[in-house]
Amino acid sequence: SAPADTWSRKYGDCKDKSTLFVAILRELGVPAFPALVNSDLRRSIADKLPSPHAFNHVITKVVLEDQTYWLDPTRPQQYGPLDEVYQSRFGNALVIAPESTSLEVVEPIKIAEQKILTEYFVSGDSTNPVEMHIHSEYGGGEAERVRYDLASRGLADLSDGYLNFYKRYFPGITRKQPPSFQDDKLTGKIAATEQYSIEKFWETNSAGR
Repeated sequence: SAPADTWSRKYGDCKDKSTLFVAILRELGVPAFPALVNSDLRRSIADKLPSPHAFNHVITKVVLEDQTYWLDPTRPQQYGPLDEVYQSRFGNALVIAPESTSLEVVEPIKIAEQKILTEYFVSGDSTNPVEMHIHSEYGGGEAERVRYDLASRGLADLSDGYLNFYKRYFPGITRKQPPSFQDDKLTGKIAATEQYSIEKFWETNSAGR
């Protein structure tokens, strides 16, 4: 589709979105090109014979200040500095540019998947419920995954999923309040806070201790 058509209707497939993305970047003076990839074969596509059916996805090659970025406009939950935006490992790509004569190796910037989990328990004595507090910090592709879960499942369903996960380890657990999420789109990071109460946390031995 023409970039103006995609912009007007507010949706499109990978080809439409990449074409629009390239048009916007070029208007800003940033070199950008559509790049054909295969999300299944990835790097091994170089071992296949040329075929009109060789590719099943389109991303975008962007060159900014001598740095190459391989960006996917179909990933709507990406925020933060460009150097920290998750880039898929597609292996090889056919860049749609006048000078392209062969596949180009896709080498995204290496970004560590960021997930920091802190758990602590508060216990008064062995007869009362124990409180469990969890603080999680996500960045890169992990933050993108959390945003996608919130958008697709909603807070209530996601909260139930968390609770059911912990019930496998603590059958007597209840939720004190729904999880809260703080999404910092300037840094691209998300923080989550969870609070639970656990009945019968302690087990007594044969001596009743």
